[in-house]
Amino acid sequence: MAMVARDPRALILAHHAAILRAMAKAKRTTHRSTAGKKLYAKRDSAGKFKDIQTYERAHRADLAKKSGAEKATAAKKAKKAAAKKAVKKAKKAKKAAKKR
Repeated sequence: MAMVARDPRALILAHHAAILRAMAKAKRTTHRSTAGKKLYAKRDSAGKFKDIQTYERAHRADLAKKSGAEKATAAKKAKKAAAKKAVKKAKKAKKAAKKR
């Protein structure tokens, strides 16, 4: 089997991407408090500890934050509801005009 020559820049970029993926997964490190509660140690971009959060607080913050997909869906839904409301209002006005 022949070896395929690869661009060293591509190898470096692939390695860098792998490191970034690993870092993205390790943004929070889990610990336990002396009381036994689960803790998250949040890190900054340099990898230093930025904040120590209880699991409860961190989980609540995660639930409160909406993803881009959720925001897009909500915007579509609101736009559709507004259009439906406008059509309904127009029909009602047309019906009222017919009665007069």
